[in-house]
Amino acid sequence: MFFRSQGILRNRIDDLAVLKLILEDSENIPKLTFDGETTFLLFPAQVTCAASVFDPARRAITIDYSKGPTIEGYRPVPDDLAGEQALNIRDEVRVVRRGLYLGRAYFGKRFGLNFTLLDPATAADTSPSRDLQEDCDGVPASHRDNSLAPRDSLARHDGDAGDRRQRLPQGS
Repeated sequence: MFFRSQGILRNRIDDLAVLKLILEDSENIPKLTFDGETTFLLFPAQVTCAASVFDPARRAITIDYSKGPTIEGYRPVPDDLAGEQALNIRDEVRVVRRGLYLGRAYFGKRFGLNFTLLDPATAADTSPSRDLQEDCDGVPASHRDNSLAPRDSLARHDGDAGDRRQRLPQGS
């Protein structure tokens, strides 16, 4: 879930079964109910517009889990799993067209996986507009690293291993 005004992201986790061995208290984990389904919000990350690992001459929306400890509501267990001392996850996301995004996840400096994001509220035949190609759309100016040029347009991440489509909730 992308919290645009704060420049942060929290991953929506449907089932905590995989984390039960390390979670002592799941009652205090933030929850979100969307379309009648409750999910848990874990693994906070900072969202910025910065240099791309894949193409350093271009900018990308970056989702940096190493910044999780600086985000309000961070829980060392399990949120540390995505941080520098564990998987060290950093994602980059680029717009393909309005409502369709392509992402790449890195574990440290190593490429991990590709993922896609789809906003079902956006028409499939929508093509990118010029402003999407010139700016890191969706990231507040206060969260941009403006020392780099040229700019590219990008968005946010939810995903798991392999190529996969995830639906974005409206308003995110």
